[in-house]
Order: sequence, then structure tokens, then C-alpha cells
Amino acid sequence: MRPNHMQRGIGLIGLMTYIAIGGFGVYTGFALLPVYLEYIEVRSSVDSLNEGAPESDLNARRLQDLLQRRFMVNGIHSVTPRDVTITPAQNHFRVAVAYEVRIPWFANIDLVMKFQHETQVRRP
Repeated sequence: MRPNHMQRGIGLIGLMTYIAIGGFGVYTGFALLPVYLEYIEVRSSVDSLNEGAPESDLNARRLQDLLQRRFMVNGIHSVTPRDVTITPAQNHFRVAVAYEVRIPWFANIDLVMKFQHETQVRRP
């Protein structure tokens, strides 16, 4: 015979602990999701410079202007012109974007994410 005093399953405190940990994870995921979606838009904007820059008078200033316009159209607010580096080479431009996003998370704790992406834009 089995004793009746053995408890099976999860208790209330254990259940509340699992719910708190899961809620904390969901809260963090919802805080990070918009930042990563914006990074995908930044990558797309930088990579699309190859298709949208067939002009013969292409220079670093013109590329910077094209990129800032794409950021404005896509609603990207985390990247400033200082975060974009355009370096000319022999037959292409090296376009690099490196920026940091800091979002408030809980009380006085912030989440900090650093992003960087680089591509080459061919000269016509």
C-alpha cells in the first residue's frame, strides 16, 4: 500500500515560480522584438543601395543622402548619420553601419544591443 501523505504534481509556489520566469521571458522578448525588426530594416536599406545607385556621379555624400532617405522612409530612428561610414575604394564604396540601441527594461536596468552591418556598393 502506498502512503497517503506523498504529494504528486506541482505546488502553488512552484507554479507561481514558473509563471514568473515565463512572464519575465515574454516581457524581455517583447522589449527586444522591435529593436531586432528595426535592424532587419537597416540591413535591407544598406543592402538595397546596390540596386538604387546606378548614377554616374555617385560619391560618398550622395550615398549618405540615399541611405538617410531610406532610413526616413522605413521609419528607422536609431541610426544617425554619425553611425554610417562610407569609405571609397577603387571600384566600389564600403558602406558600414554600426550603432547601439539602449532601451529601458526594468526599474533602472537598461538592455543594450550593438549592431553592425557592412556592404559594398559598386561604382557604375
